[in-house]
Amino acid sequence: MVAHFHEGTSYAAADFHRKWFTHHWPINKADSWLYHEDAWQSTIINYPDDTILYRFDDLPRLARNAKTYGINVIQIDGWDVGGIDRGFPIYQPDPRLGTRDDFVQAVEACQQEGVRFLLFANVQSVNTETDIFRQELYKDVVRDAYDNIASMVGWGYHTCLGYLGPAAPSPTTTGKIERFHRSLRIEFNTRQVFRNLKTAQEALDEWVTYYNTQRPHQSLADFTPESRFRSEVGREQRQLHRPERNGEQWVSRRVARNGIVCVDSQHVSVGKNYSFSSGLAMTS
Repeated sequence: MVAHFHEGTSYAAADFHRKWFTHHWPINKADSWLYHEDAWQSTIINYPDDTILYRFDDLPRLARNAKTYGINVIQIDGWDVGGIDRGFPIYQPDPRLGTRDDFVQAVEACQQEGVRFLLFANVQSVNTETDIFRQELYKDVVRDAYDNIASMVGWGYHTCLGYLGPAAPSPTTTGKIERFHRSLRIEFNTRQVFRNLKTAQEALDEWVTYYNTQRPHQSLADFTPESRFRSEVGREQRQLHRPERNGEQWVSRRVARNGIVCVDSQHVSVGKNYSFSSGLAMTS
């Protein structure tokens, strides 16, 4: 987890995040023609209510019009059977817009005008824990630039979250994010007031370091995020055997919100940073 205070608008935050992201996960876009374009034009030609605005033979005209405004890429939405977002998509050219050959010829004509094509396609979510996914559907899964199963974040236009989102679409993802916000509010105490931004960042950095490198996480089998994030270290730690702590003198206790744990009628303060975490204690 990384957290950073910033001055200015959300644009300043986005600039900082992009620099941080590209430093840790550089993506080589040197061979990407789309990377060198400033924009693309997205046009819905066929709506799911059977409203048809353009047919395939209209596409070269759309391309020429885009070119006059300095746009060299057009995205066509609703080119497939039924129109955009119509039921379970069938990715074949809609015959109401023209034949398949008409579509191919239109694309070639646009390319001759110096305009490239993007075709809009929906992504169907699937439960990755089912047998049918493990046996069959995994072959068709969409993967990100790092060969992970792509997450369903936003529109997925190669955003940072699209690249680094959860390993697979999961209904628990939002809950995990909300749980982190709760930890931030309680453990870091977001109500405290700092003299200046520098002091606030120093305090936040200290808590983030603790959160990543020292704080045990119940969802990670009491490992730290750092040990799991760094795969080699994580594998080594998971292979280590913990000391035997299963005798009668050991009991399991959960730390209360105020950082207090009760053992044998004794109240021991372990600090609010350990609130809601679990651990073993030796009884007398």
